[in-house]
Amino acid sequence: MIEISHRLYRDWALYVGDGYVIHLTAPGESRSTGSSNMSMFLSGRAEVTKEPLQKAAAGCPYKVNNHLDHVYRPRAVHEIITSATEVIGNQKTYSILRENSERFVADLRYGLPRRELSSEDPIPGDLIQIGDVYKHWAIYVGDGFVIHVNTGESSGSSSSDLEHGYVVLQDTVKREPLEEVAGDNTYKVNNFLDGKYRPRPVHDIVNLAKKKIGETWNDYFYFATASTLSLN
Repeated sequence: MIEISHRLYRDWALYVGDGYVIHLTAPGESRSTGSSNMSMFLSGRAEVTKEPLQKAAAGCPYKVNNHLDHVYRPRAVHEIITSATEVIGNQKTYSILRENSERFVADLRYGLPRRELSSEDPIPGDLIQIGDVYKHWAIYVGDGFVIHVNTGESSGSSSSDLEHGYVVLQDTVKREPLEEVAGDNTYKVNNFLDGKYRPRPVHDIVNLAKKKIGETWNDYFYFATASTLSLN
């Protein structure tokens, strides 16, 4: 999803490759670029158009803004582009509040009905949030397994640590069944940073996570804090 900041309004477009986008413009002969697309707002009609991103932006700043990726599961890229290409040239009703350009590209990216991540089954590369008050995090790597930091007490706590109310915990990266890690806690897919950062390719995420298995490092926790949290 590309957000274009025109002088008087924000336009949204779907990037389809090779420098082109598909977006809504004023229909027919009244169509032009830039701020003159205000006629689309006034007429209540729009046309689905494919054109170079630079032409659609008309010199205005633009950015990638998949701001709903942390809420909904995007469709596969080929499905998004195919759906967008099929509607090129179609006439659509335009409404600033409802049937606008942001809604148009969001419907293409996420489909209808939209699939909320919090109720979706995980797929490899997903971040899994376990619990609501104390949140434990894991990476889903497929076949019901996650890779996460499993925290257990280390025998390396010094007398000085204990005197100051600390305990040294040894954190080990492990691959374990999601259901066992969650135990009695609820869990959900929560890719909460996907709207801000570009995720790595799935195979990179999974391979990097697997390379971390067996690594350990130490963290400090207060006795009081450690005693109230489920650390598995």
